[in-house]
Amino acid sequence: MLLLLVSFYNSSIFPILFKINGDIFYYFLIFFVSIFVLFSSKKMYNYLIPLICASVLSIFFNDIPSEFKSHLRLSAWVLLLLAVGPLIRNQVSHKIKEKIFFLFPKMCVIASVLSFLYWAVNFEVVGRGFFTGVMRHAMLVSPIANIALMYVFVLFLEETKKSKQFLFILLFFIIGITCLLGASRAALLGSVVGLTCMLYFHSKKKFLIIMSIFLLVSPIYFIYSSFQESKIRKISYTTSAENRNIFEGLSRKGTDNTREGLWQDRLNEFIANPVFGSGFAAVDFEVIKYKVFVREGGVVEFGSGYLALVSTLGGLGIISFLYFLYGLYRTLRKNFKYKSSKVQLMVIMYLSFFGVHLFFEGYLLAVGTLLSLVLWTVLGYLFDFKYFAKQE
Repeated sequence: MLLLLVSFYNSSIFPILFKINGDIFYYFLIFFVSIFVLFSSKKMYNYLIPLICASVLSIFFNDIPSEFKSHLRLSAWVLLLLAVGPLIRNQVSHKIKEKIFFLFPKMCVIASVLSFLYWAVNFEVVGRGFFTGVMRHAMLVSPIANIALMYVFVLFLEETKKSKQFLFILLFFIIGITCLLGASRAALLGSVVGLTCMLYFHSKKKFLIIMSIFLLVSPIYFIYSSFQESKIRKISYTTSAENRNIFEGLSRKGTDNTREGLWQDRLNEFIANPVFGSGFAAVDFEVIKYKVFVREGGVVEFGSGYLALVSTLGGLGIISFLYFLYGLYRTLRKNFKYKSSKVQLMVIMYLSFFGVHLFFEGYLLAVGTLLSLVLWTVLGYLFDFKYFAKQE
């Protein structure tokens, strides 16, 4: 719980307001939990070993500039995998992953409702992006809100009491406003895919009814958009009467592909380094065009988690990751049926969202972000199904 709380704190506006950075504490917790888990058992999963080896080789066979701190970032990533990922197998590790698996979406609901209230009372936006709510960046409040939206939908599907169902419907609309305010098309697409898959899994009849209603209602937004003034406006970083419109962020972004250049850079890097890639958490300055996305301290905005893996680890990374996905598929195919319906829906929720979102955001091999912590925790929990697949 402390690990998750510190990660949430670091992702919020509070370090900006109080000038208290929790990064050191977060990495200390990762280190402590990884050592704690490691000494609890020597049993390991083998599906991630090739990916870790590919990461090591990408550093060994590349002359990587020191600013990227590839050795340090790889060590931190391995510690994260030891702490919560699908690497160590024991009851202690399983309980840690289980707690985060169920606690994270609840915290997302709280953060999303607080962000909605933040918007409703017209507080000034402190973080970066169009609307940040209580998070430090719009690209953080958006995925958190969309995961909360899907989780509330899970609770609605599982609930039988009408009074509680009404509460979940109300929460759904409140959190939905936060999702739209965040204006992340990648996060919205991930939640739409997740909601669709969960509804289809839960009830094919309800799925057909709701999809029919959606097809009838969706033209309203396009009609609304057609009446908006067609002009390019710079995204404002403070709350104003202009950007309080729920659809404003999405209207400004339109259908522009803001990551097209980053994707092309990743593909060019892979073509230039097809076997070992450009190096773990690093880019090839001789190949990339958009150098502005390499921040101070060697922090890189890759534009896609999957393409980051392709460009930094090369062909070895692709093969290793596919082997990892094969292991995940085998585990779920054999053990998914033994879990409760709520857990099954949450698995669909997580996999649908992260599966889509990683096309547009590059935290797959990262450590310091809240989403990377939760992603590898969820994957670690799913691999545990093979050994801890008791019915809840």
